[in-house]
Amino acid sequence: MIACCALLTWLAWHRPPHLVLVFPLVLGHFFLFCNIFRVGTRSELIWSAVFMLNATVWFTSDRFSWTAVMLSQTPVTLAVILRAILSPDYHGIGCRWLNPKLESWLNQTE
Repeated sequence: MIACCALLTWLAWHRPPHLVLVFPLVLGHFFLFCNIFRVGTRSELIWSAVFMLNATVWFTSDRFSWTAVMLSQTPVTLAVILRAILSPDYHGIGCRWLNPKLESWLNQTE
């Protein structure tokens, strides 16, 4: 994934500047959601749809900037992470401390 992202970023380097950061930004969120907080697929897809809509709206408004996209996307990112942390099946970073129901969830999945 990292090599693919690096290649796509390198290929987009000579394109309009707004294309260059899309690949590392999405890859960073992929690792954040899949490896750190372990959010579910449905939440990842919701985040992706909102991100695409958000970036498209900013791009078509002729006021595009990654700062604007990220500032408006941050509440969605935080909501996805918070939803994952508060779920009874949370098993990401700090799960033993944040999820008192983890043991019962793990016993049900075996």
